[in-house]
Parts: sequence; C-alpha cells; structure tokens
Amino acid sequence: MTAADLFYGPPAVAWAAAAYKLPAVRRRPADPGLQFYWLTLTSLALALTMLVPSIYVLIDDLTHVPNLARLLGDGFALVTAWSVQAFLAYLSFAARKARVVARHLGYLLLTTLVALSILFAWVPVEEGALSFVQRSGNVPSILAYRLVFLGFLGLAAFNVARFSWRYATVAPRPALRVGLWLDALGGGVGLIFVTHEGLFVLSRAAGTRYPIPQPVTVSGILIVFGVLLTVGGSTMPSWGPRVGVPWLYRRVAAYRSLLRLYPLWLALYRATPEIALLPPSGRLVDVLTVRDPGFRLYRRVIEIRDGRLALRPYIDSRVEGIARSLGHDAGLSEDERQAMTEAAILAVAIRQKAAGQTIDHTAPSPRIVGGTDIVGEATALERVAHWFNRSSLVRDVVVRLDQAESGRIEGPAC
Repeated sequence: MTAADLFYGPPAVAWAAAAYKLPAVRRRPADPGLQFYWLTLTSLALALTMLVPSIYVLIDDLTHVPNLARLLGDGFALVTAWSVQAFLAYLSFAARKARVVARHLGYLLLTTLVALSILFAWVPVEEGALSFVQRSGNVPSILAYRLVFLGFLGLAAFNVARFSWRYATVAPRPALRVGLWLDALGGGVGLIFVTHEGLFVLSRAAGTRYPIPQPVTVSGILIVFGVLLTVGGSTMPSWGPRVGVPWLYRRVAAYRSLLRLYPLWLALYRATPEIALLPPSGRLVDVLTVRDPGFRLYRRVIEIRDGRLALRPYIDSRVEGIARSLGHDAGLSEDERQAMTEAAILAVAIRQKAAGQTIDHTAPSPRIVGGTDIVGEATALERVAHWFNRSSLVRDVVVRLDQAESGRIEGPAC
C-alpha cells in the first residue's frame, strides 16, 4: 500500500459512496435515517479530503491560518461520528426515541466542537502545515485537543460496533445483515485506531518510545480499512443482491449449520445407523466438504429427526420435568429451557438404547422443538445441539435421573 493510496483512496471511496446514495436521498426526502446516512458519507468524504496533503496546504495558504485544515477535517470527522450514531439509532429504535438519541448526541457534538476550537486557538504553532499532530507531545493544548477528539471518536466507534452487531441479528435481508456485520467490524477498527492514536499521543507526552514502528503509517492503514469496511457495509443492501451476496450468505449459513449439527447427528447415527443416506466419513472430511451445503443440510435435518423418532421407545417421561426444573433454577429463558430439555431427552434416550433398556414409562408424545422450514428447523436443532454438546445441565439431568432410579430422590412428575 503506497502513500498515495493512504491519502487519496479513502476520500475517493467516500465521495463515490455519497454520490451513489444521493438519488435515493432525493427520492425519499422525508426519511430521517436516510438523511443521516447520506450526511455520514458526505461528512466522511469532506473529513478525508481535508487531510489530502495538497488540499491541506492549499487551505492553509488561502486562510493564512496554520493547520486550519486539521481543525476542519477533525470537525467533519466528528460530524461523521455523530451522524452515523443517529443513523443507527433510527435503525434500532422507534422514531421518537431515535430523535431524542440524535439530539443528545448532537449536544455532545456541539460541546466537543467548541472545545476543539478553543484548544486549537491556544496552539502556539507558527510553522507550515502537516506539523500539528507531530507536535502533540510538546504542546499541552494540542495533547488536550487530540484526547478530546479521540474521546468522541471512540464513543462513536463503540456505538457503531454495538448497534450494528445487535441489529444484524434481526436484520430481515441477508445483504443488510452482512452489511451490518461489516459496519460492526469497521467500528472495531475505529476502536483500534482510537486506542493506537491515544497511546501514541500519550507516549509522546510522557517522552517515552512508542513500541509500534511507523505509527503514522499504521494510523493511515487503519483509516483505509475502517473506511472500506464502513462504506462497503453501509452500501451493501443496495449493491449486494446484484453481486450474489444473498446466495453466498445462504451457502455459508448452511455450511455453518452443518458443522454445528455434526456432533448431534453423529450421536444419533451411532444409536441408529440406518437413519443416514451415507455413513459419516469423519469430522475432517465433513469440514472440508463444501459442495451442495443446502442439500446436505436438508439431509442432516431429516436424519436427525429420523434418529429422534427411532429413540421414542427409549424416551423417559421423567426427563422433561427434571430438565425444566434444573433450567428454571439456572435462570434459563423459555426457549433455552426447551432446547436444553430436548437435548437431555436425546442424551438419556441414546444412553438407554445403548444399554438395551426400553422404558416402561415413555412419554406418549413429547414436544419436539422445530421451525416451519429447513432453515427454521436447522436453527432450532442448532440450539439443541449446543446444549447436547456442551451443557453441564444435561449431565446433571442424567445424574438426577440416576438418583431417582436408585430411590435416593424422587424425580419430578411431568
């Protein structure tokens, strides 16, 4: 990555994204979330443009105010940080609450901008441009300026990562979900940038050697990746479907489900081998096989269900009561208790079948968790597989059942 890429690449990407979204803004002028989104892209483009060396020097020459371009660029960066938080507030909350969040953040932005302007006016810098940050270890007002700026930027990066990740879990469209994940990663890169810059400034103020070589270049690289992730993620809902992002998302999601369901499927296969169309070839082969994930997931879900049906003569009616009681004591939600209970039912039934012991008190029609389609079924079974593979509560159910069987305690009735 050359120096020209660091200086000219990010503003070019930001201006292209702002131009790309401008028609949508004109079509929906009453959408405040979209307005904040476009303001985010435009102010980001302006902030990055101010720091292009030729433009930086030009502004200083025209105004005769050393490093005024730095103040303008930082100001636009803070506007970007405010507007992206407001945009995410409109995604995450009702319009009324989003307006309140945007207004409160706006007051904080105004206070920060005033503080930066006052500190900038106190800076005793007379020499030419591009020296502002490098002198931050020598001038207390510049140190304070940088820390105030980074503090607001860090708050924004944290909120971007937090809100984007949270909304991605309920986003209705694959392209939007992937885009929000990229935005969350961009927020994470922003936090790394703020941490790096803050430690660099403080190390200069303390007169100590900063351990990372070429810190200015590192900052530039972090800015490039942060901009690419944020701009790419925020525009993905528009261009993602055109390049096959939903198709790729479904394939990756199916492959991930296959990996998560493998241990549960393998346990059921070992209990009833005839459920499988093809016998297992080993965990490594399963991981390395990436073809036809959709069909393979369909088969895996069907075979898990068949394995569950084959265990019906071994399902102990007492397990559900014990499992739900333990889940309640552990503070599990209703969905978690249901998945854990199903995992415990399967674990006990597999053990009983391996021992060749049918159950006299089988449950007549135990409830089975599931969804309305293959994706929903796979998602529900993934929760069961999670408890089946890792939960100590499932082992506790087995212990309690053994104790009840031996007469030391009486198992709860269903």
